[in-house]
Amino acid sequence: MHRLIAALLFMSLAGSALADDIESEAPDDDSFQWQVMFEYAVQYDPTVLEVAEHDSFNDFSSGSFYLDVSYNGFFIQTDRHRTSTFSGEFGYQLIERDDWGLDIIAKVYLHGFDPASIERNNDKKHPGFEKITERNFGGGIALRYSYFEENVFFSADLATLDPSGKNEGWLFDLYYSHLTVYQNWDIYSGVGLSYFSQELVDYYAGVTEQESSTHYPVYQSGDGYKIEAQVFGLYPLSQDWAFTAGMTHSLYSSSFSQSPIGLRKNITLYKLGVRYVF
Repeated sequence: MHRLIAALLFMSLAGSALADDIESEAPDDDSFQWQVMFEYAVQYDPTVLEVAEHDSFNDFSSGSFYLDVSYNGFFIQTDRHRTSTFSGEFGYQLIERDDWGLDIIAKVYLHGFDPASIERNNDKKHPGFEKITERNFGGGIALRYSYFEENVFFSADLATLDPSGKNEGWLFDLYYSHLTVYQNWDIYSGVGLSYFSQELVDYYAGVTEQESSTHYPVYQSGDGYKIEAQVFGLYPLSQDWAFTAGMTHSLYSSSFSQSPIGLRKNITLYKLGVRYVF
């Protein structure tokens, strides 16, 4: 794992050196740029845990701010063209060209969960579930290669994550998106593939001896993956308002879904909303 971290550092340093040696094809712009949007949506978004139930209005509605800021190579950005809002990131541009770039970013890649709070908020109790410890959000540092043209975007992330503070893990994340303009609709269709190391899958899906019980036996996983497909549309209602609609389907490998904890193999998110641009 330390070799992976060293490789990320080496690649980022090499990218910086390359950026210094090769004159950028894109015009230099050190100005401060920003944009803020707010979206309110009704949605159906099952949690990764099968035992977690949606039973309140707040579970089916959400309000989200999208903040995009850039200055002198540094940026904060949210992916406004995907159904899920779980994609904010902070980064620095190592290389920027007309049709490709190389960045180093910090981003959350995996949802966490807290069994104790889920048990408190569920009417139905699950014996032994209270022994399962909390899983932290999987945030990490990644080196990202991006390719973009008028209607196409592609990214490849190599990231190192350590959500447990004990077992370091890594992932490789690919995403491809295509924009189709149909009448007044902007329609973004995308597919993604995430490959997770054994350490990461075992942290989220595994069951240790201390956590085990009759209902939740010891479980150790191998590496795993997630495949994602989405369609997301934007329709302008006025100069500042837009209607949004989207669906994302995620398929997890058996190393996740066979866990005694009860992680879903298939998750489909539906969302309808309105968006305001400040």
